[in-house]
Amino acid sequence: MWRNGWQRRRGSWGDRGEVLASCVETLPERSRSLLALCYASGATVRGVAEQVGRSERSLSKTLSRIREALVDCVERKLTGTWNS
Repeated sequence: MWRNGWQRRRGSWGDRGEVLASCVETLPERSRSLLALCYASGATVRGVAEQVGRSERSLSKTLSRIREALVDCVERKLTGTWNS
């Protein structure tokens, strides 16, 4: 489900889309699942928090950390400071 969304973004974002997709692939399965629930389905944080049995605050913080990790990964890959 989320892969289709990332593939669509790849085409419209060029190299950044490719890099973002590769960074998403490096995330733990749990993080990828949360991204899919929140972004691919267009759900609200409240709805996803209820679905996974977490508080909105906890889920929001987790999503913030995931986004930070993705930004860091993309920046490192685009600047050539990535080891793989």
